[in-house]
Amino acid sequence: IPCPEAEVVVNDDELTDRVDALERGTLSYDLLRGAQRDAADAILAAVRGTSTNKLIFVDGPGGTGKTFLYRCVRDLLHGEGMNVTCVAWTGIAAALLPGGSTVHSRFQLPLQLMHDSVWNVSGRSRAAEELKATHLILWDEAPMASVDALAVIDRGLRDLTRVDQPFGGKVVVLGGDFRQTLPVLKRGNRAQQLGLCIKTSPLWPLFRTFSLTENRRADAGQEDFANWLLDIGNGRTVDAQEKIRVPEECIVRGDLIQEVFGDSLAEGRLNELPDKIILCGLNTDTFAANEVALDRLRGEAKDYLGIDKVKDGTEADETHYPVEFLN
Repeated sequence: IPCPEAEVVVNDDELTDRVDALERGTLSYDLLRGAQRDAADAILAAVRGTSTNKLIFVDGPGGTGKTFLYRCVRDLLHGEGMNVTCVAWTGIAAALLPGGSTVHSRFQLPLQLMHDSVWNVSGRSRAAEELKATHLILWDEAPMASVDALAVIDRGLRDLTRVDQPFGGKVVVLGGDFRQTLPVLKRGNRAQQLGLCIKTSPLWPLFRTFSLTENRRADAGQEDFANWLLDIGNGRTVDAQEKIRVPEECIVRGDLIQEVFGDSLAEGRLNELPDKIILCGLNTDTFAANEVALDRLRGEAKDYLGIDKVKDGTEADETHYPVEFLN
């Protein structure tokens, strides 16, 4: 169902792009299963105007197909001539979305967010016109954002559209996993940390939740480990002392480097290394593991120093290019 506000006349490139997007979206839609399909139907119905529920939250741990769902919905709607804005809280997640950008960049939010903050979108700017023409906002990693970010964007869209409804009457889809990183307040107590969560927003009860539970990324034989990770996030593997019970088969009591990399280090089989990794919780553990691994690699070690100075720079250059940027 084409959007009534969409331009009737489009150039050949735009028409080809829409046709390709509609074809991709149709193929992807056929692959959706269970809650994925239900969530897609609810989003499409809201955008097409056949449903009044315009606020949706897609809850799902990593690997349950949230990004696949976002891409499918975006392609279908783009193929119908509708405008979809894709954002995420971090740049890495935004890069996975078609035309994605960070929330701060797209809505021009201040870095230090407070409840009474305002965005920097001018009413006559190109960004404002694009937001006015948007039919759907797809927001990934929403649980990482603070309740203040939600409030600022809600107020901004109401003011921009002159519509006194949540988010100016736009269809908003939040996605993410509350088991992962939540907003952090430095030196804040437990109550203050929880107070930053978007679940404390007065808008939260208006969101309809779809829960994705099937891990689409786990290979055969990895289902038990994937389920164990979910149990950790749901607090089912914690004992009375709030310590996580780790399965015996996940514990290495000998040489960790040898257990992970085997003989690939000593024998110089470097092509095998990208498939093996050790994740460390502390920098000191990282440095220690790297030292041991590097000692077992063949060949001479070399240090490559990064340049962190502006050559023949002025005082203005030093201001524009801080050391963190140069590093």
